[in-house]
Amino acid sequence: MIRLILTDVDGTLIGSGSQVHPRVLAALEIARVAGIHLGICTGRPLYSLAKDFARLVSPDGVHIFQNGAHAGMVDGRTIHQSLLPRAAYAELVAISRRERVALEVYTASGCFVEIETKIGLEHQELINLAVTHTDLLALSEPIIRVQWVTTPSGFPKLAEVMKSISGIAYSNAGTPDLPEHVYTSVTRVGTSKLEGAAAVAAYYGLALDQTMMVGDGENDLEVLAGVGFGVAMGNAPAMVKKVAKAVVGHVNDGGLADAIALALASQ
Repeated sequence: MIRLILTDVDGTLIGSGSQVHPRVLAALEIARVAGIHLGICTGRPLYSLAKDFARLVSPDGVHIFQNGAHAGMVDGRTIHQSLLPRAAYAELVAISRRERVALEVYTASGCFVEIETKIGLEHQELINLAVTHTDLLALSEPIIRVQWVTTPSGFPKLAEVMKSISGIAYSNAGTPDLPEHVYTSVTRVGTSKLEGAAAVAAYYGLALDQTMMVGDGENDLEVLAGVGFGVAMGNAPAMVKKVAKAVVGHVNDGGLADAIALALASQ
């Protein structure tokens, strides 16, 4: 029996134009009435449009942000947080400076950048992300995660240079509105959406096998495989569909509504 549904945002909850399909809105309401806990599970931070999407899905619920490095509520209460090792962070900043690649740095209070690029600005505009320009090594706040904003051709070099950095893990994601962008989220090793899902399930007194995750990206692989019912969107790549227990329709057709129907059928 599914008692908790977690949904990715980009390519799952929202499709082209950052819109939520009417079928999905109706299905979310049905799930709420049925007493199922709902939450988003995204790479986006709380202090972006993700807060609006979290509030739409469940205004009083617990949500997962920053690819599992932060779980909490829209009012700012936190139930789980994972921090990036400082030494690894310094190496990532050095790479950004050397390669002139945009690096977004996320703390509990906001997002910080040092180098601006065209694709970095496009990403910030898309998700309504306010950033502070500063010397990244001068930040004294604990670092939750960092994110490279690059392209498919630019990512392999970053992947190669990150091999020498200990204590970190990374995963890629994208958005239908900017398909030429690659967002590489870097967190403390062991941090993942699955870790966040476990924290949220425990908060509600549930087990992971009572949890459904719906997603479409590489950063959803572990959580899709680790929860009781992993569902891949029809627009997901083959590697994501392979680990899921079910595949539903495309995001632009409201495929998330079909996943919610599967959860309701388990009651």
